Amino acid sequence: MKKKNFLILTVVSLLWVSCVVEKQIYDKGEPLDYEPESDLVTEPFGRKSPKESQETYKRFIEMLGGQYVDSLQYINNFSDLDQFLRNSQIVNFTAREIAIARTAEAAQACNLENLIPPQGNWMKAASILLIFEDVRRFINAPIWVTSWYRPSCYNRLVGGATNSDHISADAIDVVFKSKMDLKIAQKYLCEMYWHPQDGSLIYDWNPLNMSIGLGGTVMHLSLFSEKGRRYWYYPTYNDDDDGAGGCW
Repeated sequence: MKKKNFLILTVVSLLWVSCVVEKQIYDKGEPLDYEPESDLVTEPFGRKSPKESQETYKRFIEMLGGQYVDSLQYINNFSDLDQFLRNSQIVNFTAREIAIARTAEAAQACNLENLIPPQGNWMKAASILLIFEDVRRFINAPIWVTSWYRPSCYNRLVGGATNSDHISADAIDVVFKSKMDLKIAQKYLCEMYWHPQDGSLIYDWNPLNMSIGLGGTVMHLSLFSEKGRRYWYYPTYNDDDDGAGGCW
């Protein structure tokens, strides 16, 4: 009888732990990743986007004024990720800012100490952050990273889309100081990256399979996504901001 009771208690305990791990840990009022079919707009744009590869990122990083460095020579920790960012000519974003687990409960449930992806993915961040460095210089205002790599377990618990580009470290979310900063940034991204002028460095790369998600003061940006060039709005997006840049 004691053995039977022990087995029952063990099974019940395992089921309870499973439920705790599987529950979503996030504020439903502001999803981290939101791509409903009704809001998502896909825009093919003529030329074929280059396939994602180390060589693709190398060329793109150098085109944006960064320095290509072999990410595989670094150790997977905050210190080396910081050094990689500095060596890549990224000066306004830090390793802890882009790779700390902001939802501690989810990280603990997924047995994660941090959100640093394998070193082979670091050039993805360098490419996107160099764009944000460019945007930051243009708007002359701070931009803060809120999310980069989200492993499947963590992504699920914080409410990310099931096929999110964050799972493969292909996307970065940022927040701007004000709605006006976001509005100016949208216009700049539209003119320089979304619909670049013929003859610009970016033009031959368009569409970059760039995806953009827009909120009140937040922006999601990814490059070379297998899902293609697209944009969408978060629930916090203000309709008054429509037309900023004439892209969305």
